[in-house]
Amino acid sequence: MREAAESAPGLRTFPKSPLRELDATANGWRARCGDHVIDAGAVVLAAGGRCWRVAEERGELCTNHPGATGEVTQIAADLGAELRDFDALQYHPNGGAWPPNMQGYSIPETTRAYGAVLLNADREEFTDSLGPRDEVSRAIVDEVANGKGVETEDGRPAVYLDTTRIAQHDADVSLPYMLRRYRAGGIDPLREPILTYPVLHYQNGGLVIDTNATTTIDGMYACGEIAGGTHGRNRMMGNSLLECCVFGRRAGRAAAEGARA
Repeated sequence: MREAAESAPGLRTFPKSPLRELDATANGWRARCGDHVIDAGAVVLAAGGRCWRVAEERGELCTNHPGATGEVTQIAADLGAELRDFDALQYHPNGGAWPPNMQGYSIPETTRAYGAVLLNADREEFTDSLGPRDEVSRAIVDEVANGKGVETEDGRPAVYLDTTRIAQHDADVSLPYMLRRYRAGGIDPLREPILTYPVLHYQNGGLVIDTNATTTIDGMYACGEIAGGTHGRNRMMGNSLLECCVFGRRAGRAAAEGARA
């Protein structure tokens, strides 16, 4: 996507220039991005969520990159943009817990679709491994709290994900990246169960938008994880990419029309 934007004629990009300030002007907006001051008739906010920062504050693991800190959401809120479901942060039920190179990795949910199951310290199944994300995450947390979990070598809570039940062919076709990463850390998921625990993954709530990605402030649009409402309080696997495509297109179209008006 970045390459497409950078190669588009007449489009200027400002890499490594995070939004610091946003002010309304008589003709639209003035944004201070890094060392740049940019005037525009409309603004589209697509800065993601805040899961990395929250995970750091809680001492937890997270699948997000270190830039997921939520400052842009706060900038919009300070300008008066309404929020919804902002407390609804989603945990991915199967975060990598060990080895160290896998901590914070979102273990593909296809592992469970191909037969992997969650086991407690007694190697017993304790939940429906194919259940909704929030239910599976809660079941894991509760099992550990009830003394049925295990610990990683660095003292983190975990349960087993028995990936040895996955057929070699299925793993080779659908899980090659996961296999490479685990094997690089000295673990073969097809020969031994792996350790897993829920990790912060996605900000379900955010800025209120309408069907054209318009926020509650004229001339301000939002799409992606910074926006709230498209997933309710519990997103299904794969829908975030779909949301980005649908509402990213709608936001861009509406912002362009608004800027020309």
